[in-house]
Amino acid sequence: MDIISAKTEKSLEYSVGQLEGKLSQRLTAIDDLLIDVMANVEANIDYPEYDIEEVTTAYLNDHIQQAMDMVDALLKASETGKIYREGITTAILGEPNVGKSSLLNTLLMENKAIVTEIPGTTRDIIEEYINIGGIPFKIIDTAGIRETDNLVEQIGVEKSRQLIKNTNLILFMTDLSRPFSEEEKTLIEELDPSKTIFIANKTDSMMETRGVPEGWIPLSLKEDKGVEALKDKMPEMVMGGSVDQEADYIVNNVRHVHLLEEAMGCLKNALGTIDMGMPLELVSIDIKDGLEKIREITGRSVGSDIINQIFKNFCIGK
Repeated sequence: MDIISAKTEKSLEYSVGQLEGKLSQRLTAIDDLLIDVMANVEANIDYPEYDIEEVTTAYLNDHIQQAMDMVDALLKASETGKIYREGITTAILGEPNVGKSSLLNTLLMENKAIVTEIPGTTRDIIEEYINIGGIPFKIIDTAGIRETDNLVEQIGVEKSRQLIKNTNLILFMTDLSRPFSEEEKTLIEELDPSKTIFIANKTDSMMETRGVPEGWIPLSLKEDKGVEALKDKMPEMVMGGSVDQEADYIVNNVRHVHLLEEAMGCLKNALGTIDMGMPLELVSIDIKDGLEKIREITGRSVGSDIINQIFKNFCIGK
């Protein structure tokens, strides 16, 4: 189903990766690491009479941290998976007639939205997907935000305001050919800068008293300038350190994400137990709990794997 619904080539690549078991390989690597740690801990606890190298705090901290780093990579992959599966909801916001519909048409490379010189032409939301840098963006053209007596336009404006809180990314546009309004200033204060790209449109007809504010992307849809800079900025804003486009796997099962979070919690508890100087028996419980969470994902049980690993690693009973 993921392959059928893939929205970009990268989405398809991840879906194929799932079928090839690339996620399973990462889970197996975590499993193998924790089994090896458990075997060393349990051998120290259960077979003190044998000449077994003592498990040190440094060893435990190092190997548990390795496992945590691997789990953390999978959790980041869950964020990546959500992005490539569902797309980035991106709203184009601004006052009427600043170029929102023209921007939508430019990004889509087709005339999807009606463009006129009449403010308030767009009264309902228009949505379309576009592939930028392998990431699916769901672009939403909104009604221009302004005070209006027109009931239909009021509904569109209210929908636009609701999108401020409900979208992943906002493209806020201003028109450099006219003065910066008080309404725009008020609207900007409502926006979250961490998920907003500010666009100064119509640099081709900019007022002498206006300039491109610092940090804003200068744009001229009429002269086709600044569009590529915007398309470069959009994936950059989305990635924010959490989207790994080089990874060949994702985690897209909510239950699996919860189990990974629980496994991470168990491993953190193990480090805390070590820091408190508690006995190996208690450290072993935390590590085993983490291992069991990983195995709930793969469908395996811990069973005799630990004791088998002990006999594999150490000369016991020989």
